[in-house]
Amino acid sequence: MSTADVIHDVSLLLQNLLKTVGSQVTVTVDSPQRVTSQGPLLNLFLYLVGVDDSRRNTGWVALSEKSGRPKEKRANPEIFAPEPLALKLFYLVTAFAVDGLAEQRLLGHAIQIFHENQHLSTKDLPERTAARLKAEQMDLVLLDLDIDAMQKIWGQGKESLRASVAYEVAGIYLESGVPRQAPLVESVNDEARPLRPGESPPKGKP
Repeated sequence: MSTADVIHDVSLLLQNLLKTVGSQVTVTVDSPQRVTSQGPLLNLFLYLVGVDDSRRNTGWVALSEKSGRPKEKRANPEIFAPEPLALKLFYLVTAFAVDGLAEQRLLGHAIQIFHENQHLSTKDLPERTAARLKAEQMDLVLLDLDIDAMQKIWGQGKESLRASVAYEVAGIYLESGVPRQAPLVESVNDEARPLRPGESPPKGKP
């Protein structure tokens, strides 16, 4: 299952990608306002976690009793996992260096690496996260944010804006760690599903 560590693990995956910019470049995962180094440094800041509406309402999923992993649909499965929570993660990548041109060059390398890895395999995540119920890949999308949106992310502090770029990661699922017993099921086309709250079983069925 995708555990509560999924957000941490995705951030770690992105951090490791950015580290390929070069051995002399430090990559931090924190608020850019806490960075004290003059670089060369890339900062990865998770500024928002949102619901992915396009991946909602996927329904309950039958689980294997022994492994807890998803299994193929069959008649009258007994254990179900509630619908996973589909998330989008929003990141700000900021470059820190001794001058503006050096920051822009550093940011260009970061953009190039993320462009080359627009589709991230869940197999690159730790096993606790990669064994998910949904999605075999995550999508890394460059966002087009205007200056007002950037200022809202940075806040109203004294820190000046620096060379930054925003990304969205979609295809993230956080699953319930407590599978539920579903004794009442309705058979539809030789398959079974849990009854919705308040729903009665069909006539002639328990």
